[in-house]
Amino acid sequence: MSAIEICDLTRTYSKGSSRRRRSDQHVALDQVNLDVPEGEIHGLLGPNGAGKTTLVKVITTILLPTSGSVRVLTHDVVTDAKAVRRLIGLVLGGDRGLYSRLTVDQNLRYWATLHGLGAREAQHRCGQLIKRFGLEGWANARVETLSRGMKQRVHLARGLVGEARVLLWTNPPPA
Repeated sequence: MSAIEICDLTRTYSKGSSRRRRSDQHVALDQVNLDVPEGEIHGLLGPNGAGKTTLVKVITTILLPTSGSVRVLTHDVVTDAKAVRRLIGLVLGGDRGLYSRLTVDQNLRYWATLHGLGAREAQHRCGQLIKRFGLEGWANARVETLSRGMKQRVHLARGLVGEARVLLWTNPPPA
């Protein structure tokens, strides 16, 4: 089964105030085709403006495709967006996606709640992730006090708090 299946995906943006004239359209993605089998790791590389972020936004249901189709574990991102959101974990880099004045544990519990986990389940899941990513000594530390590397661990734990089957990671740290 494909984790992500993209067929003839096109995404255009309107330039300026006119939304009708074709000449005023910017093509961000043009007939993209991609198949990522379940259990595989793939990287998406390209220069600024190549459409990487737009592609991630379409896969995660933040943007709609102009044409073509995108499926995540057989669920269409347009017609079954709710199911897609339950299956995907999104890991953002830098300072996005974490609340700096909250502790590591508070951040994870907040995102667990957004994923619909009850209090007991959230406590258990967050404890598992804190242990899995070696964050035990920092569970009660405010995120703003962590090093960049420790913040990346928290980002990754946050992306997995909903038990995602497909994980998308934007701006991973340099190797």
